[in-house]
Amino acid sequence: MVVVIAAAAIGGAALYHHYQQTGFNCLPSDFPAYPGTGPGAYSYALNGVTPGSSCNMVFRSNDSTTTVLDFYESRLGAGGWQVTSSNRDVGQIAFTNVNRAKTNGTVQVVAKDGFTEITIQLYSP
Repeated sequence: MVVVIAAAAIGGAALYHHYQQTGFNCLPSDFPAYPGTGPGAYSYALNGVTPGSSCNMVFRSNDSTTTVLDFYESRLGAGGWQVTSSNRDVGQIAFTNVNRAKTNGTVQVVAKDGFTEITIQLYSP
């Protein structure tokens, strides 16, 4: 019994460490990562409703929605990404990849109780 519990605890700690290292992140490595975000949720689908892949990542931050939106508007307006529209009233930024024109998505930023939730949806053909 003690061995099973210890193994589960060690396995859980290893999984948490792996999460911190890789983030179970389905976003491309060149996608801007908001600093200091905590673990959230993710989903990835290949050839779901439409051909290609769909990545949905959810992160938490202690920063304000304005600060998070400023970061993504700035970072997605440079390098290989481009902002295609921004609606700060609803906290949403639409973007596309400059080099892979059909790769696009949205960043949704919402104030929750005590934190800011960042949801990134990315679609790739």
